[in-house]
Amino acid sequence: MTQERSTIYLAGPDVFFQDDSGEIKKQLCHDAGFTPLFPLDNEIKRADPAPDIFQANIDMIDRCHIVMANITPFRGPSCDLGTAFEIGYARKAGKKVFCYSS
Repeated sequence: MTQERSTIYLAGPDVFFQDDSGEIKKQLCHDAGFTPLFPLDNEIKRADPAPDIFQANIDMIDRCHIVMANITPFRGPSCDLGTAFEIGYARKAGKKVFCYSS
């Protein structure tokens, strides 16, 4: 019998970075035996993507077992506001949430 791999939703401002940090974090999850869910893996096709991005990310959080959130200050003195929302949503949904900051 195959055991289901736990899924991790990778929350944080990494989606705005023009580097490979998201791919590196996904690989670290794979290497540790987890299945990563990363917002940039969603396929969004509408001209106004905001509602679809919101719903796709909520769907990923609903599917995950764990949320790993990058709360490093972003565009100001606090964490990314979208990430803060995702943390709250995940906690309300009973998900395990782990936060980190650089």
